[in-house]
Amino acid sequence: MKKCLLAGTVALVATAGVASANSLTTLFTSNNGGNEGWGVFFDVDIVNPDGLIFDQVDINARGSTGVSIGVEVYIIAGSSDFGNVNGPTNSSAGWTLVGTGSGISEASDVPTPVVLNSSFTLLPGLYGMGIRTTGLGQNYTNGTGANQFFANSDLELSLGNARNDASGFGGSSFFPRVWNGTLHYEVVPAPGTAALLGLGGLVGLRRRR
Repeated sequence: MKKCLLAGTVALVATAGVASANSLTTLFTSNNGGNEGWGVFFDVDIVNPDGLIFDQVDINARGSTGVSIGVEVYIIAGSSDFGNVNGPTNSSAGWTLVGTGSGISEASDVPTPVVLNSSFTLLPGLYGMGIRTTGLGQNYTNGTGANQFFANSDLELSLGNARNDASGFGGSSFFPRVWNGTLHYEVVPAPGTAALLGLGGLVGLRRRR
């Protein structure tokens, strides 16, 4: 697995009418979970050289069905270092909120889809990602070493830990924990259909609706 952040830049990418055609799923066979507000963290390595646009996440909601649940997606440049209790997940410093959305909870171990209000784009490289929920908590799975890596030709996921502070960051670190979910994405369009503006740091996309 690559362990580098290419270019180390942030870009705002403007696209119109992007519909995700691709996805990568971890697990929906939970044996553990956290309360509302807890953050679940993992690493995302973008290996597609064009970069990826993310516009939906599916989560494993914890609690009653039919309840409104909010989702926040955070990104940090480089690894989340989820195995380190004093690593980046111990504080919100350096993290950027790149996507929010809401959905209606399904039963445990059934995907709850959440379309993001603002999509975000990641260029090739390594990032830490955190998923925080409001309204309900998230189910996840204890890591065994054999169930902590998922990949396709576009991206690789290494998982992960959970934090029990209501802010999503800090508090106790529970490791290893495997986020239960799906990342939905589209490959960044060819030049001429997207405009990239370098800003420095990590990568975010804001699609105006």
